[in-house]
Amino acid sequence: MKTLKRICSLVVVLGLAIVAPIFTITANAAKPIYDLSEWQGNITNAQAKKLKSETQFLILRVQYGANYNDKVFRNNVRVLASNGVKYGVYSYSLYKNASGAATEAAKLVKAAPGASFYVNDAESNHVTSGTLNGATVAWANRARQLTKRPIVLYSYQSFMGHFTSAKSAYDAIWLASYTSNAPSTSYKYDLWQYTDKYYSAALNKRVDASKIPANSKPLSFWIGGSTTSTTATKTTTKTTTTKVSTTVEKPVKNPNVIDLTSDAN
Repeated sequence: MKTLKRICSLVVVLGLAIVAPIFTITANAAKPIYDLSEWQGNITNAQAKKLKSETQFLILRVQYGANYNDKVFRNNVRVLASNGVKYGVYSYSLYKNASGAATEAAKLVKAAPGASFYVNDAESNHVTSGTLNGATVAWANRARQLTKRPIVLYSYQSFMGHFTSAKSAYDAIWLASYTSNAPSTSYKYDLWQYTDKYYSAALNKRVDASKIPANSKPLSFWIGGSTTSTTATKTTTKTTTTKVSTTVEKPVKNPNVIDLTSDAN
């Protein structure tokens, strides 16, 4: 779900001299959260039983844009549901305008009525009419017309800066940053994707893994089927002691780029 660039960042926080709010998150040590697509293959009943105890919940890809359906989603959602494994879903976004964004959002929600939450995986800019911010807001607005469950925006840290106003249209932010320490940001995020190399014993392969940061939304937000309509991610200034941290984002491949010339409808 990511095309991260190598970035070296030095974050210096100086007591009361903070001008912009900085959120330094400590991730909890609970079970990981995996996001899966056709690249990980069909999940079996035996694997689903193991995943239930190995993870807090899963996030499944439903589609790649509006015209490509993930090949294993139908099987996997059926197997996971029958084994009581909680899951959310995501759409890899390819929308070119607000109308296209609304179409992708509607297709996602309608394809997965049993999902606990819905994610706009927005990690590249394909917009040719209007603005990326406007189209990303249109995605959230359309999804919200169809469900009361949480609407989530996903992107990697360096690209999230494009969503200056769109972030507030979502109930939660899912941030990708492949660093040893949780990233410090000027906005609050609620889920941290920290690696694409986590070994899953249940699947016997390495997968993307995320954590719920400490002092963030509780697990019940993600799996409780909550009727959320907060529509804003608020930031508040906080006082902190002097702290210096250095993190390096690792270059990683995007496992979800598909050759649509052979598979797309």
